[in-house]
Amino acid sequence: MQRQGRLAIITLNAPERLNAIDAQMGALLDMAFAETGADPQIRAIMITGAGRSFCAGASMDRLDEVRSDRARLGGSDPAVFDAFDSAPEKYRTRYTIPMAIPKLVIAAVNAACAGAGLVLALAGDIRIASPQAKFIASFARMGLIAEGPMTYLLSRIVGLGRASDMLLCG
Repeated sequence: MQRQGRLAIITLNAPERLNAIDAQMGALLDMAFAETGADPQIRAIMITGAGRSFCAGASMDRLDEVRSDRARLGGSDPAVFDAFDSAPEKYRTRYTIPMAIPKLVIAAVNAACAGAGLVLALAGDIRIASPQAKFIASFARMGLIAEGPMTYLLSRIVGLGRASDMLLCG
């Protein structure tokens, strides 16, 4: 995490795996959101990805954990939410915490944005996309359902027809 004046910049930094979120990165992301969300000096938070991807979603190791029921995808430590006492229960997952932060959250999408990364971008207040950005909902191709608030947020942002197309066709 970097600070530029009153802006906090959270960079997903695992370019070798297209910034796919594993358990360790997820815990660091939770801490960064909790720290920046509670800091009265920070007015806005920008999340972006290092290298040629914003976020490829959950790492394959993380998906294997979820499939085997050893862990829950997006399973943030409940203590992360102590800074956001007013956060409704529905925002208490890693990928929806930006909606609980009482500050402007900007998703700076520099390239591929897929799966859980797409949920993270949709949960921000503003999405700024580079010309290289690609938004991908590949859940159906993997035999998964769209997670978290994906269906609600996506249809609200791009309309029901486009959201249905993205979610059903991958």
